[in-house]
Amino acid sequence: IMMTSYLSLALAIFNFLPISPLDGSKILFSFLSDSAYEKLMHYERYGMILLIVLVATGATSGVLSTVTGWLYDKLFFIAEFAFDMVKA
Repeated sequence: IMMTSYLSLALAIFNFLPISPLDGSKILFSFLSDSAYEKLMHYERYGMILLIVLVATGATSGVLSTVTGWLYDKLFFIAEFAFDMVKA
């Protein structure tokens, strides 16, 4: 169960990367002005290529594992605290 929750958390964090086919780009685009949005839309078609290069080279693995590990520890602490509250 712990490995499944860690993997799910890692995939959720990965999905927030602001690269075109991922959901993080939609969040980023919502905060941009119209002119900046139009400029980025010219490069949107290259997002998948960039994503493949980042995954193939492992460029995101260090940052992703650090953030995932930190967030997993915090969420595990909260879950453990909630469990102790219910148990007591």
